[in-house]
Order: sequence, then C-alpha cells, then structure tokens
Amino acid sequence: MSEASHRHGGQRRKYPSLNLEQAIERARVLFERERYNAAPIDLVARHWGFKTIKTGPASTAYSAVKQFGLLDETGSGDQRKASISQRARAILTAPEDVRRSEIREAALEPTMNRQIWERYGIHTGSPETFNWHLISEMGFSDTGAREFAKQYEATIHFAGLMDEEFPASVETDRDDLGSLDSSAASNYPVAPTVDVWQASTGERVEVPVHHTPSTVRPSRHAIPLVGGKVVILEGEFPLTEAAWQGFMTVLQAFKPGLVQQDQSLPSSAAAFDES
Repeated sequence: MSEASHRHGGQRRKYPSLNLEQAIERARVLFERERYNAAPIDLVARHWGFKTIKTGPASTAYSAVKQFGLLDETGSGDQRKASISQRARAILTAPEDVRRSEIREAALEPTMNRQIWERYGIHTGSPETFNWHLISEMGFSDTGAREFAKQYEATIHFAGLMDEEFPASVETDRDDLGSLDSSAASNYPVAPTVDVWQASTGERVEVPVHHTPSTVRPSRHAIPLVGGKVVILEGEFPLTEAAWQGFMTVLQAFKPGLVQQDQSLPSSAAAFDES
C-alpha cells in the first residue's frame, strides 16, 4: 500500500495525505454505510468513491484516516477489514465537549503532526521558512513539504488548537526533529543583571543572575487560574531557591501591567493597600 511519506535518515516516515476534517468525513461515510460493522478494506475504498484500495489515492486516503486513529483494522493481506474506531464514534455521535476533546487528540495522533506540534506549536513562521526547515532539516521533498504544511495547518485550525501554544507540561525535545546546534539549544546568554521598570512608579529592580551555561532545556507549563484564564510558564526548571526568589521579585515588579485593578474595592481599603 502506498502512502504519503518521505525518507529521513534512511527510514520511511509517513504523514497523513488528508487533513483531519477530510479524514473525519471519510469516517462519517463509512459509518453511514456500515455503522459499527467491519467491512473489507476494498469495499471501504468503494464507499469512498474509489474503484479499489490498490490505487494510490485510495490507499493514501485509507492510511490518513487510520493515522488519525479513526479506523480499527483486523486481519492481514486480502483478508483485512476495517470499521470506525471508538474515537471516530465519539467524534460522530458524542456530546460536543467530548467530541471536541477527541478531535484534539486525533489532530496530534499522527507521529509527524505530534513532532511538529512539540517543536513549533502554532508558530511555524512564514510558509517559506517552514518549508525550508521541513526540507533541509527533516528530509522532505519540496512537494512533500508543501503537502504536509497544508495538512498540518488545516488540521490544527480545525481542531481548535490555535489558542494553545503547546500541550500542558510538554517538554520541548528537538532531538528527533533534525540537527540543531547543541550550543544554541542548551547555552543561552544571560546578562549579569536583569533590569525591570515598574510601570506605576518608574522604580528599577535589578536582579543579579549568575552567568552559568545551562544544560537544561526549557519546558512549558500551562497553569489554570481562577476565572478560567491560563498562564503559560516557560523556563529551565527546576529552579534553585535563590532563582525562585529572584523570579518572584521580577514578577512583582511586572504586577501593575499584568493585574487589573479591582474597581469594586472600597476607597478606604484601596488607601490601606497603598499604605
């Protein structure tokens, strides 16, 4: 069976030829024709308008639906059969909150989608730069890079992941994503002091920072707050106690620009707070 793929380091690595919305529509057609029953994969292809699973477009479409976790497959060779998966059932029939959760999981189910998400999130840069990285660092062909980029962008948009930069508490691991300069990845230049200007008073806060090359890669953490908002915290964790106290000093200096004043606070209380 042929499938959308490219070679990287001598290995064949596949990616979906369809975006997630298109793959879900394929699963919907199969569900309407077969419900929960397993059907021979050649018949699945005919349900989708192909003459046989052995044609290139049919096999790549089948592979894409399977990569998103929307198909269950049994048997081998000519005896293979497929039915919609539990995830596909949820997307097609479950309440909206469950459906949206399953769609997000499906979007990052393909290995290549997950790797690109963990490296870039939604910030892939310009199309030209993203294509350049896919070709020069990850071994895509020019055509493959354009096809993958188009699928990735459409899938992330459809899944509603544009409001998220990275999954919560995912450490950025770039070893599998092409060669990077190790010194650039692990040694970040740090100034001897950090100057922070407090917006309300103009007071300058200087926090001393020791210039020691770091061997810890940044990690991101999504911190849910009261009221439904989320703060994304990125840094080289764990911190020392001294570094944490310095961070708290800097954060306090930024407070006037980050925290909305409570207009319901009585004037006497406000005066007491200012004292």
